[in-house]
Amino acid sequence: SPVLSPAPPPSPIRSLGYRATTIRLRAQAASTSSPPLQLPSASRREDRPEVTALQGQVTALQAQVIALQGQQRLAGGPTQPELPEEAGSGS
Repeated sequence: SPVLSPAPPPSPIRSLGYRATTIRLRAQAASTSSPPLQLPSASRREDRPEVTALQGQVTALQAQVIALQGQQRLAGGPTQPELPEEAGSGS
C-alpha cells in the first residue's frame, strides 16, 4: 500500500504572487482615484493682497523689535530679563 506523505508547505512563489496581485490592485485603485489637492504656488499666494499686507506687517514688526533692542543696548539695560534664583539651588 502507498505511504501518504504530509502536504508540502505552502509555496513561497504562491505567496509572492498574492503579494504582487495585491500591490497591482492597490496601484490600480490609486490611479483611478482623484488626484490630491494642490496648494497654490508661492507666486500665486504673493499676488493675494492679504498675504502682501501680512508680509508688510511682519517686516514692520521686525524693524520695531530691532530698533527697541538697539535702544535697550544704548541705555545699558539688560538684554535679557534676569531670572530669580530658584529656591534651594546649591550655588
